[in-house]
Amino acid sequence: SDPVGTFHTLIRDSVYDSQSLLSICNRGAGGLIVTTIDVENPSVSEGLGGSSIPLLSNMLSYHLTPYPSDFGIAGESFDLTINGEAPSIDTVTGAYATMYIKSNSDLDFSYVTSVEGVFADWTLESGNNDSVTGWDGSIIDSGEYSHTQQLSPSIPTLGSFCVGDTTSNTGCRIGAEWMLVLYLHDDEGHTRITYIRMVTDDTLADEFRPIASASMIENTVTDTYVTLDGTKTVAGVDWPVYRARLSDTGDLSISFTAQDSYDPDAPEGEKGIELYEWKVFFDYPWDSADPTLVGHEFQIPFAAGDDWTYVFRNLTSSPDGNLENEIRVELIVYDKAGKQSEKARMYFIVVGEDFGDDEPVVDLSKPRPEDSQSENLVTISGSLLSGAENSDVVIEVALTEAVLDYTTTQKITQKSIGKYNKTENLADGQPFTLTLDISDLYQETGVAATIYVLITEGDGSRYTISQTLAINLLPIVPDEPDEKEEGMSMLLMGGLAAFILILIVVVTVVMRGRGKEDPGDDVIGQFGGVEEMDPVEAYVQQMVASGYDEQTARQYAQQYYAQYYEQQRRGGS
Repeated sequence: SDPVGTFHTLIRDSVYDSQSLLSICNRGAGGLIVTTIDVENPSVSEGLGGSSIPLLSNMLSYHLTPYPSDFGIAGESFDLTINGEAPSIDTVTGAYATMYIKSNSDLDFSYVTSVEGVFADWTLESGNNDSVTGWDGSIIDSGEYSHTQQLSPSIPTLGSFCVGDTTSNTGCRIGAEWMLVLYLHDDEGHTRITYIRMVTDDTLADEFRPIASASMIENTVTDTYVTLDGTKTVAGVDWPVYRARLSDTGDLSISFTAQDSYDPDAPEGEKGIELYEWKVFFDYPWDSADPTLVGHEFQIPFAAGDDWTYVFRNLTSSPDGNLENEIRVELIVYDKAGKQSEKARMYFIVVGEDFGDDEPVVDLSKPRPEDSQSENLVTISGSLLSGAENSDVVIEVALTEAVLDYTTTQKITQKSIGKYNKTENLADGQPFTLTLDISDLYQETGVAATIYVLITEGDGSRYTISQTLAINLLPIVPDEPDEKEEGMSMLLMGGLAAFILILIVVVTVVMRGRGKEDPGDDVIGQFGGVEEMDPVEAYVQQMVASGYDEQTARQYAQQYYAQYYEQQRRGGS
C-alpha cells in the first residue's frame, strides 16, 4: 500500500497465481527478500558458497537498491507490445486482457519504456495444460517453459503460434492457449513482470476494425426519382449527396444494402459481420418550426440480411430551392469480436414530385407549313430541345389519331404499312427523323392531310403532349391516263389551245393595225392588256378565278402548257 515502495513476486505458486513463493520488498535504500521456500534444505539449495544449486548463496549476496523512479508497472511505465501495439488492459485485474490470435500467426514481441539499461526475458508456457509450441516451434507440455532473451527493444522477438491439427482448415488447432510472460530487468536486478494470455480463435482474433460500405439498391425507383447531386466532404472523405423526388403518393421508398461491408480479420469465405446499424438524422421538413437532432436507429442482425429500406416523406427543400437541409443516412457495422466500424455516410435532399421535371420541348422542323407533298413518303424531322431529364422521351406519329391509342401489337402492324412510326428514347439535344406513307392520300385535286404527333416522357405519368402537323398534297398527275382522264386532259388542252389561238389572233390584229397606223388601240383596250400577259400566267389567273388555289393552278398551267407545245411540235414535224 506504500506508494513509494515495491513488492515484487519472483516465483509464484503454479496453482494459485496470487500466492508468492519468492518475493522482494523494497522501499528507499532498504528492502528484504521474502520466501516460503525452505532454502536451507539441501534438496532445494546448496549451502552458502555452493555453485550447483546456489539459491541460498544468491539470496544472501543480493543487495536491494532503490528502483529507478520511472520504472513502474505495466501500462504506466512500460508496455508489452505485439506487432507494434500494446494490448488492452483489463480494468478489473489491471493486467493485459486475453488476446485472441489467428491460428498459425507470426507475431513480433517487444516492449516500450523510457528506462535505460533494461533487458527482456520472455517465456512461453501452456495456458490450459494442453501441449503448445515454444519459441523454436518445438512442443512444450504442461508445466514446461520455453525461454528466449531480448537485448534491445529495436530488435523484436519473433514467434509462430500453431499447434498442428489436421481437422482444422488452417492446419492449426483452434483454442490453443499460451501464457506469455515478460521479465523486464536491469543490471541491479530491478525487475518488472507482466503477462498476457493468448488464444487461437480465427473468429474472435481481431486485429482490424470492420469496414462499413453502404449503397442504394438501383432499380426503377432510383432511376426515376433519385439523381446524384454532388458530394460532401467530411473528415477528408467525399460522401455522395442525392436529390430524391417524391412520387405521386407523396413519399419515396428507397432500399439500401450493406453487402460490401466486411471484417478484414474474418476467415476466408466469411464476412465476419455480426450486426448492421443504420441511422437517419435531420429528417424533418425544411420549414419545420421544431427541428430535431435526434436520429432514428435501425439494427439488423447479420442473419436477417444486409438490406434495409427507408421511406422518405418530408420535403427538405423549399419550392424555390433557396433553403435546403440534408438528411444524413449512416451505417455502422459490428464484427464478431464486438468492434465497430467507422461510419459510412450518404446524404439526401428531398424535393416535390414536380421538382426539376420540365415539360419536353420539341422542335418540329419538317414538314414546314408552306411545303407541298408530292412523294409517297412524308418526312417528319426535328430535335428534342429539353425536358428529357432521364433521357426517356418518345415521339410517335400517325396519320390517324386513333392509332396513337392502339396496343403495342396494333401499332407494330400500323408501322409495317407505313401509317405509324416512333423514335427510340431521346435525350436532350438529340435529333430524330421519321417517315409515313401518304401515297394513298393523293387525289386529282389538291388536298390537305393531318399528321398526329404524341410526345411522351417515361411511362406517360408525368407528361403526354399531343400536337398536329398540316400538310398539303399536290394533285395526282397520272403517267398513263385512262379515257376519262384523257378526255379531261384533252378538254383542258383544248381550252388552253383555244385561249392561245385567241391570243394569237388578237396579237395579229394588233400588229396589223399598228402596221397600218390604224386606230386599233380600242381593240386592244377591250382585252384589258392581254397582249402584255404571258399565256401561262393568263391561264393561272383564269383557274384562280374558277376557284383553284394559285399553287395548284400554276402547276396545272405549267404542266399542260408544256404538253400542248410538245403535241404541237410533234404534229408539225
